[in-house]
Order: sequence, then C-alpha cells, then structure tokens
Amino acid sequence: MGGGFVEETTWNEKNKVSFSMEKKFNLDRSPHEAGHENPFLSSQASINLLGQPSRNSEFAYPLNERFSEIEQLDPRLLESLGKMGLDRMSHIQKHATGILMQDETNDQLEVTGKYDMMAAAQTGSGKTLAFLLPIANRLLNNYPASSMQALVSYIRRSVKAFESLESIAGAKEKGPKKQYPLALVLAPTRELVQQINNELMRLTVYSMLRSVAVFGGEKPSWQMQQLSRGAHMLVATPGRLLDFLEQDLISLRFCRNLVLDEADQMLEFGFEPQLKKIFEPRLYHLPSSEDGRQTSLFSATFPTKVALLARHLLRGDRCVSLSIAYHNPDGSKPNSMVLVPEWGANPNRNQDESETLLARIPAEIQQHIKLLPQEARNQYKISAKWLDILCETISEVKETATEEPCRILVFCNRKKEADIIDTQLYQRRYSSRSIHGDRSQQQRDQALREFKNGHVEVLVATSVAARGLDIPNVTAVINIGCPNNLDDYVHRIGRTGRLGKKGQAVTILDLTNDIPASVKGVCDFVKAKNPDAEIDREIIDFARSRSSSANEYGRNWRNQKERFSRD
Repeated sequence: MGGGFVEETTWNEKNKVSFSMEKKFNLDRSPHEAGHENPFLSSQASINLLGQPSRNSEFAYPLNERFSEIEQLDPRLLESLGKMGLDRMSHIQKHATGILMQDETNDQLEVTGKYDMMAAAQTGSGKTLAFLLPIANRLLNNYPASSMQALVSYIRRSVKAFESLESIAGAKEKGPKKQYPLALVLAPTRELVQQINNELMRLTVYSMLRSVAVFGGEKPSWQMQQLSRGAHMLVATPGRLLDFLEQDLISLRFCRNLVLDEADQMLEFGFEPQLKKIFEPRLYHLPSSEDGRQTSLFSATFPTKVALLARHLLRGDRCVSLSIAYHNPDGSKPNSMVLVPEWGANPNRNQDESETLLARIPAEIQQHIKLLPQEARNQYKISAKWLDILCETISEVKETATEEPCRILVFCNRKKEADIIDTQLYQRRYSSRSIHGDRSQQQRDQALREFKNGHVEVLVATSVAARGLDIPNVTAVINIGCPNNLDDYVHRIGRTGRLGKKGQAVTILDLTNDIPASVKGVCDFVKAKNPDAEIDREIIDFARSRSSSANEYGRNWRNQKERFSRD
C-alpha cells in the first residue's frame, strides 16, 4: 500500500502480520481471560435513552452480549478482538455498537451511519472501542465499492491537484502530499490521541485500514511522513489538525464519520475557535450532517456549550442520547447518573452539575481526605513535612495493595510542584517520574510507558495526564492540594477503580492555597459515596467559611495559571 491508495481486491485481503508485530500490539491473550478478570463486564447498569428516534415505535437495535454475535462484523476485526482478549461486551459497547452500526445508503450510493449519538459512560467502561468498532467495520465492509472509488474519481477530476493520471500510480510509490481521511476522531490532549490511535491500530492490524495520529508537542515532519503513506482514519487534536488543513495536507471531503471524545474538555481548553473552523464546510469541505455524516459526541458533562455544539453538529431527528450508570457492588442502583440531554433541549444553566459528576465516580473507589498539621503548611512551597505525609500515604497504599506492581498517580495543580515532588521522591529512593505541559513529547511518552510497564511506581502529574488516559491497574490516586474544579477531581480519581477493581483516592489539604468552594465540593463527594467517612472539623469549617456553592466550584478552574496544551 502506498499513499493510502489500495486496489479493490487488496482491500478485502487480510494483512500479513509478523509475530513480533503481534507481540508489539499485545495480541497474545486468550479471549476467555477477559470475562474472568473484568468483573466490570458483569455489573448491572441503568440505561436511559432520549431523542426523537427513541420515540419512534419502529426504532430498534440489536443488543449483543459478545463481539462474535455481531452480524456482518468483519472477520479481521473479530480476530483482533479475540487476540486482545476481548469476548464479552460492556454496556456502552452493546448499546453504542447496536445503534452506530446501523447503516443506510445515500443518494450517491455511499453507505453511511443511520444514527448520531450523544453519550456519557463511566471511565474505563470501554467507550473508545464502542465508537471505533462501528466506523472500522463500516469502512472495511463498504469502502472498496464506494469511498475508494469516489476518492479515485475525485483525483481524476482534480487536474490541478495531479498533473497527470500517472500521479495516481506514483502515489502508490511515494504517496500524495494531500490525504482524504474517511473518518476523524478529535480529542483534547496529545496523550489521549495517541491512546485512541494505538487502540485503533490494534483493532485494524489484520486489515489494510491505516490510521494516523496528528497532535502537537513534536515536530510535524514525522507526522507529515506518516500522512504521506496514507490515512484512512485520522485521530487528532484540533490545533495540529487545523495547521495541516491550512497547509492543504488534508481534505475532509470524504469524511463521513466524525467522533468528538471528551467534548467538554475540548471546549474548556479553549478549542472552540479551531473546532468552528474545522467544521465549516466551505473551508475544509467536511460533509454536513445533511450529507449523511455520522457524528458521535462523548462527554463527561453536558454544560451549555456542549449542548450547543451538539445542536450544530448532530442530526436532531436521528440523534440518540445514551446515558449509562453502573450499579453499586451490592446490586443497588446508583443514587444519580449522568443524564445526557436530548438533542436541541435548552440547557438548564442553573442546574447543579455536581450530581452529574457524582454519578461518574465508580463505587469501587474509596475516597479519603487528609489534613496537614499546622506546622507543615506553607503557602509558597512544598515543605519537608508535606513530603513526609505524602511518603506515609504512599507507604500505606503499598501495604494494602493486593496486586503487583503497585502504581500510584500523584496529581499537583502546578508544574513546578510536580517537578519538586518528583525530585524529592527520587531522593527518598522512590521510583518516580513526572509529566506536565513543559515536558517534551518524548519525555512524556517514556514516563507513561515506564509507569504502565511497572518500572516506575509513582507518576507525578498535572491535569494534562488526567483526561481519558487508559493506564491499567492504577492502585491509588493522591491529590496534592484540592483540584481547582470538580470536573478535574472526578477525572483524576477516575484513573483508579477501573473495570470493577478496587481503588483509593486520597486528597491531602493544607488549606493555604485551597479554595473553600473547591474543598466543599470534594467533601460532599466523599460523604455522598461514604456517609461514615471521617473529615477533620477544620476542613469542614474552612469549606463553610466563604461562599461554597457547588455550582461556583466548577468555575474556579479559570483562575488556574497553568496552560493546557492546545495542540
């Protein structure tokens, strides 16, 4: 394959994968393992469907328990799933694949997704595969007969883009400078983009489908080289994607599969201007929703901006809102759930979103709050006593850990704190690394890789690592100081307690740099999940000392000085 152009007969063939490549993608697990090691899969859940299609008496979709039961699932995808150790489907996978895999043929005889989706699902529930599998299956089943021919026809018509028809053959050798992806997944951070693309590469390794990750933090030349080899699916951060679009390296003309993951964070991080440009058909030719583009939007919360974005991108008469909340370990229903609003509904600006976030905290996470003694508090630096308390907490976690290796995530609110704590832990003979926005992409990748492999037991990070990263078997999350908003708190502690496994979340407060409303929000969450939890009286008094509305809590993030990566 060269430049993304694949002959029709070749597209349906199985890609030959070496044993070393299978090992690289960890494709050596038995399908029978997954059901036993993931009790999360057997959990009961409350499902809520909203939207115009759900009110139609003819609306129905298959609910399969296993991937092998999905009709017309490409055998190459099924083989990948089996070698990833995946057999049974989680609730989000059952419902999302059932809805998103329903296809139809448009006036141009192109096969497109029939329904759009807005969804919220608990962290670690398998949502990435839930939106990747329907797209990959659609492209593999229909791409040779429609999209590839449309791409070739477009190249032949575009005399200005290619000086002669021979350039099509030349593209098989060197690859055209411009690529025409058929699917686009947008995510807010470079780490999440890499994670999604790695999952996609594992899923499609036995096919000719090629995916490319586009993100900032590294020189664009390497990504340009990867693009030149072909990009049937693109996973990108908005900033770098817009750079490549403006350089005319990418055209979205044939992109009829669109996913927005962590949509609330893309807006919170300031990506709205870039998104508006990307979605403007007159600029970069992204097919509109009326032209049969299927759009899926996944978000932890659904504030006003997300609801308005959904109204702009999704097809109202074909949009299904899917909410899933997993039951407690004792089988009881959750006290609350993230209710995804119906498309076009007017957002309630005064609605207390803390209930929505509370529902996203897995019952398996044990939350604790610690208070530094008065003599250890310092507004301007991390004192030695601070580090003593942190080390004591790490030791407590390691003593109670039931699995090896023990992985502990330590979150800070500032990059400087992360570096100081990492250095001090290293001096105290802890195996630690730190990641934040000032680290190079290579440094961040290496730190995450060592942490995942168990070579590093403590990873110190700012919120750059909190969003959507799939780090398996994190034993505990420790917050140094109170996060500046409830949303960050929920996503931070959501790194542990995944797939039905127990996890711990410890927040250490000194009350000198903490915001009362922020502290109150965390205290409310701890008490809501465990009414018997003990919280120091000084913390409670501090939380009540000023205005501590939970609604105000979510807006305190704007006071942060740390910049998130926007590319």
